Amino acid sequence: MDIRIIDQQTKVTCRALDQDKILLMSKEPITTQTGSCLVGYARMHYYIYHTKKNIREELLPDLVKYEVASFDFGEKNCPFVYYFTIDLDTYPQGRFSLYRYHVSDMTCKKVYEFEKKIQKNAKQELCKIFVLNQDYLIIQTKWTPEEKKSLSDTQKVSFLSYLIDLQTGLRHEIFENHFLTLGLYKILPVVNNVIAMQFGYPTQEENKQPPNKRIPPITQKIMLCNTNQLIADLSMELAQASFEVVEEIHQPRIICSLQKQGNYLIYEIENTTNHTRKLMYDQYLTKETILLNCKDQMDDPWKTKGFILDQRPFASRNTTKYLEIIDVLSKEILIRYPKGSILVDVQDPFLLVSIKKRSWLKKTQVYEIYRYPDFAMISKVKAKNLVWLSLTTSDLHLITYHTSS
Repeated sequence: MDIRIIDQQTKVTCRALDQDKILLMSKEPITTQTGSCLVGYARMHYYIYHTKKNIREELLPDLVKYEVASFDFGEKNCPFVYYFTIDLDTYPQGRFSLYRYHVSDMTCKKVYEFEKKIQKNAKQELCKIFVLNQDYLIIQTKWTPEEKKSLSDTQKVSFLSYLIDLQTGLRHEIFENHFLTLGLYKILPVVNNVIAMQFGYPTQEENKQPPNKRIPPITQKIMLCNTNQLIADLSMELAQASFEVVEEIHQPRIICSLQKQGNYLIYEIENTTNHTRKLMYDQYLTKETILLNCKDQMDDPWKTKGFILDQRPFASRNTTKYLEIIDVLSKEILIRYPKGSILVDVQDPFLLVSIKKRSWLKKTQVYEIYRYPDFAMISKVKAKNLVWLSLTTSDLHLITYHTSS
């Protein structure tokens, strides 16, 4: 197995494009010192790292690209890079153009465009884009009562969403009830043509409120759907699309941290009244659900984390003395790491653990990779910050960066 360290000067986020390419993304915030009218946005830089050639190429370096939206993908290893440009010819109205770059043939196409007034020196609200497949995406924005007077007093936010046909450019406004009232928060590829969708926004992520001031949304849902069926339902402007409900909760409980590992959907449910928390492991093939009650709270940096190894549910738990890895079904503690250790990431069958090493001179941060089921350490690296991405089970790529911002 090859383990390669890719060292970056600035903080990056990563996404696998295919078995041989990694997309590295970094952003440069636009501040008042620059004199730009786009304060509140950020310039984006995209790099394609070729794992076999061990080279990094910047994507369209002469074109200024901006962070205008967050992206979720309904397909694993999407081979496209999406980015925005902003035209200020009609300032204070800005023309926002969404482009799609095909990594294989290096072609670029404008797939969507809209105009929006730019508020100078104001925090900009990012829209959300959900790429369903190579032919369709959903773009979603929020309307506050000040922007849309027809909202009732009890409905603080409404959502405006469009289904975009990337081949024809046609746009369908979405009238489906979940999109209108709850808002789509997250999508994940599950299996074949099935995706998981989370509706309803966790309040602490949207409003950054402390735990004692959180006001949970009325309803949150996790649902499964067939992508082609969803596209057909939204194209026909149906008020109720075809979904399979996995979880539905109401205040004072909130859903957070939905992820897919193995054949499981893993998510957290916290009660904002008594601050109890539980991990849910939903086996979407057998419809079996496993529950693990946690003693910590959502904001605890040492909180219990759920993950899957060899199609079996596990959890990491911090005590006053150790970081423990627990088999959720048998409740057996499989291994303990020193106090202060953090489980950074899991890519079955590997675990990445951050451990602080102390010497008489200084403290150093060491990242160690362990392999299940024997938990043998196979590699370690010293780094200030680390993002871990695994493309295949036989090829591991460790992306490090220097800055702490």
